[in-house]
Amino acid sequence: MSGNLFKASAGTVIMDQGKILMVQEAKASVHGKWSLPSGHVEINENILDAAVRETKEETGLDVKLTGFVATQCLYNRKDGNHYFCFFFTAEVTGGEIALNKIVENEIMAIEFLGKERLLGMEDKIFRGKQKEIIKKVFAGKVLPLDVVENYSMK
Repeated sequence: MSGNLFKASAGTVIMDQGKILMVQEAKASVHGKWSLPSGHVEINENILDAAVRETKEETGLDVKLTGFVATQCLYNRKDGNHYFCFFFTAEVTGGEIALNKIVENEIMAIEFLGKERLLGMEDKIFRGKQKEIIKKVFAGKVLPLDVVENYSMK
């Protein structure tokens, strides 16, 4: 089913010693593009848990969310759907960087990339408009995590 659906994804920006953790996509539709660890929010999952889960699945790292960067809204002309992508800063609390078996055919590389390299890359090397998220983080434009209110209704 496609067209006129609203979908959400969540991702993280993990910075260590001035470098940001990036994954290089292996999926055919985005092959070779660099991306922040991110993915779709599952049914009955909140946005914060999705960011933590997707980071673990794509990188092998356990993280704690520390701030909110931005939401990017995308209308995809190919499938007619609307996508809302939420990005958070995070710190590593455990795990090891490794290609998780879940994403062997989805991720081809995981690397910490420095500011000069990231900002020097052409926009088309990134998935979507994620370079804008990276610019915000390097500029210190991160909001407190509590700006995101998360609850469920019965």
